[in-house]
Amino acid sequence: MSGIGGWKSLQIVFLLVLLNSGHVTASGHGAIEGRLVDNELGIPISYARVIIPGEKAGGMTLTDGSFKIVGIEPGTYSLMAVMPGYEDGLVDSIRVASGQSVEVEMSLTRIDTLEIADYTDGLPPYCEVYGAEKTVTIMSVSFDLKRPHSEYLTESEEALYNDARRRYFPHCDNDWCPRMHGEGILAIVYICPKCREARDKWLEEHRAIGDKISRNRLVY
Repeated sequence: MSGIGGWKSLQIVFLLVLLNSGHVTASGHGAIEGRLVDNELGIPISYARVIIPGEKAGGMTLTDGSFKIVGIEPGTYSLMAVMPGYEDGLVDSIRVASGQSVEVEMSLTRIDTLEIADYTDGLPPYCEVYGAEKTVTIMSVSFDLKRPHSEYLTESEEALYNDARRRYFPHCDNDWCPRMHGEGILAIVYICPKCREARDKWLEEHRAIGDKISRNRLVY
């Protein structure tokens, strides 16, 4: 994909939908939920911060671009989405009512200073282990996220983790993860939801290894 020069004007489309009160867990409170995508490509954006300015409420988008903020007092709010490589997004005048959820569909425009790399090219769209369809998503890649496991896991911990990864959660992103080191900050990648579920379960069961990986790696 060709690079883009300078800043582009942000384009946000939002749809307000009052949903059934069963979607909101906190009595007397409301929620804001929705999905964040790349404005040009329409691909979900993963791990973007979605916050309500001036409030403690906020969260992060999942691999399908979805997000949900619950426990919001009734009132009128703004919603901001922040992601490296994109212009910050802001939606104003979101009215939250008691026992209801407001759906906000957002799209962000990339800042064209670096290329966005496509790491799905040539890879199968279905997981080889679970047969599940992979999710196409955009991630932000920083140069300091690629520390090898050997730098912070013991030899036995690394061997145990690598064996589990091969058998239970190859991630379907092993092919692109090592190649992202030192390249652009945005990447289009495949993520297998089933592999991620298996990985999260394994790391929960092996907390010492999971804590080390969590402290040293953001994406992988």
